Amino acid sequence: MESKDAARIIQSFLDGTSKEWEWDDFISIPINDDPFLEEIRKKCAAVKDGFPSGKNDQYCNEEGVKALEGYIQIIKQRMKQ
Repeated sequence: MESKDAARIIQSFLDGTSKEWEWDDFISIPINDDPFLEEIRKKCAAVKDGFPSGKNDQYCNEEGVKALEGYIQIIKQRMKQ
C-alpha cells in the first residue's frame, strides 16, 4: 500500500463512497512494509472506540471525523517530502 492509497481510502470512507469491505480491510490488515502507514492504520482503527458516536449508523463522533481528516493531512504532508 502506498500513502496515496491510504489517504484515498480514509477520504472515501468519510465521503461514504468506499467500496464494500474497503474500510474494514484497511483497518484490519497490517501494513507490514511501511511503519508510518501502519501507525496511521492503527489510529484509524482506534477512532471508533476513542470517539464513539452513540449512534448505530455512525462510525464515530465529529471529533473522530476530524481525527480521520487529520490523518489524511499527515499522509499528504509526508507525500510532499
